[in-house]
Amino acid sequence: MATRRPAAARSAAPDLSADTRILVLHGPERWLQLEWTNRLRGLLEAVHGDVETFVHDGRTADAAAILDELRMVGFFSSHKLVVVEEAQTFLAGGGDGTKRNPSHRQLMEEYATEPAASATLVLRASEWRPGNFDKAVAEVGAVVKCEEPKPAQAAAWVRVRAEKQHGRAIDADAAALLVDRVGSELARLDTELAKLAAMALVAGDRAAPPPISADDVRAMVGPSREEKAWAIQDALLSGRADVALHRLEEITGSGGQPDLLVLAAFEDLALKLHAAGRMRASGASAQAIRKELRLWGPAADAIPRAAERVGVARLRALVDASVEADRRSKRGLGDAHRDLEVLAVRFADTLAARGR
Repeated sequence: MATRRPAAARSAAPDLSADTRILVLHGPERWLQLEWTNRLRGLLEAVHGDVETFVHDGRTADAAAILDELRMVGFFSSHKLVVVEEAQTFLAGGGDGTKRNPSHRQLMEEYATEPAASATLVLRASEWRPGNFDKAVAEVGAVVKCEEPKPAQAAAWVRVRAEKQHGRAIDADAAALLVDRVGSELARLDTELAKLAAMALVAGDRAAPPPISADDVRAMVGPSREEKAWAIQDALLSGRADVALHRLEEITGSGGQPDLLVLAAFEDLALKLHAAGRMRASGASAQAIRKELRLWGPAADAIPRAAERVGVARLRALVDASVEADRRSKRGLGDAHRDLEVLAVRFADTLAARGR
């Protein structure tokens, strides 16, 4: 009979050991599911030596066959790891729930009350419906939610993972930029980290390679869809209509970015300009404006300069014009792309102006 964990040790946080008999991994983050499975396998191997692994497709698997696998002593090792993919489908299958024809969930709930000592069951699911099975699992294992981390958490993970797994440090701003370009899906981040680490070893000193920089990320990792659309802001801040219109055509034409996404970049810039204008009128310094609005890149200097040069009323008019263009676009009024062109010219005219 499996060793039961004391009540004080049971929690929502993963608490794995060689005594874990059932582990439920659910959620959209596949990388975490695989990571926790590998971590558990390592714990089992440290105690039992070689561990046989069997993987079943929960969409077609039969509960009786899986239970036989769990309870049967292994031929080649003293412990087995039995993995069921698509576990949400597996648990929903089986009989009608009667005593003579139990469902898969009922059979697994019964198994969880007395799991085999020579096997560990891992259920991996993209979706999960909590119930009595979770309570039974908590006595002999763990239920772990595998979610995509928030951007700040993903960036912190990138910094640890780069050094620990790939042997390269990565600057904080480079980690944040990588997450911004790739997203928070850990598998994709790990793949890009491997490429960045390999590139640096080829180009730099293998004995003491420098940290991965933001420039390395820009060179190796393509910008996200949102970042491509946001590139319009630099052109708008130039105060030149020809530059703004040319960039707009690049982004929405060959770049393929939707008008609504580009319009969001217009609105964002208008709001920042107006906020900077109000701060400057109240006596705030350029440094204070950059810090408060979290400005970086070319905008870090261009927006405070515009706030110094252009009156608050005119900057407020840019906000109103952007909001009106958004309203028209969402209601299907007029030509959305034509509205963007008019708005681009208005931005250029406003930001080229001087005086209050």
